[in-house]
Amino acid sequence: MAPLTWLVTGCSSGFGEQFVHAILARGDKVIATGRHASVRLQHLVVTGAAILDLDVSVESEVLEQTIKEALGIYGGIDVLVNNAGYMESCYIEELTYVPPNHQRFTLQVERNGGCLVESLNAETSHLGIQSIIFEPGFFRTQAFSPTTMHHCTPQIADYSALDDGVKAFLQSTYGTEAGDPRKAVERIVDIVKGEGMAAGKRGQIPIRLPLGKDGMEVLRLKSERTLGLCKDWEELIASTDI
Repeated sequence: MAPLTWLVTGCSSGFGEQFVHAILARGDKVIATGRHASVRLQHLVVTGAAILDLDVSVESEVLEQTIKEALGIYGGIDVLVNNAGYMESCYIEELTYVPPNHQRFTLQVERNGGCLVESLNAETSHLGIQSIIFEPGFFRTQAFSPTTMHHCTPQIADYSALDDGVKAFLQSTYGTEAGDPRKAVERIVDIVKGEGMAAGKRGQIPIRLPLGKDGMEVLRLKSERTLGLCKDWEELIASTDI
């Protein structure tokens, strides 16, 4: 395969930073992006990465100008990795809603928006653009760090007891996650390039793929429950046709 050009969002740490190292090690080019790139991503320049200031939360006009700049660096983008984000622990009832704002692959390291990516894949696959949603379990990054994660103290008293359990879980999870982010990124790059553990499977790439034993178990359990629901309620579900 000819060398690919990747654009990766959220490269200051965690998965994003690991992507940069893994991509360059395979002989590909990478545009590493993030907020305040000249400061927070400067350490990636010496590795051979191009860096670009990108805040995915800004208005669309600014994003469009940044995209033009990105396309001009290497003359195009083959793979987009939508990795930028942060963890926010809040209760849905108290959460203020904020609407979410030409490559061969769009890789979504999922925090939300899975259905959107599935629709995108259906609309663009005939153009040779494939989208993949990666659903990682718990990986040892700074995602659960007290300085990274924002936990909303509930204002509704009914959530107080639940909140105690949530905070205990978050505190016990940070630093004990089973997943190795370096290995996860290597597997993702394998899939895109059809190498390593994904050799010979380029025509079999799924729209969704869990990462980690815990991620796989969550998907398996959800699938089993969904199949059980269809079985238990089949007569009622199927009774509504004309």
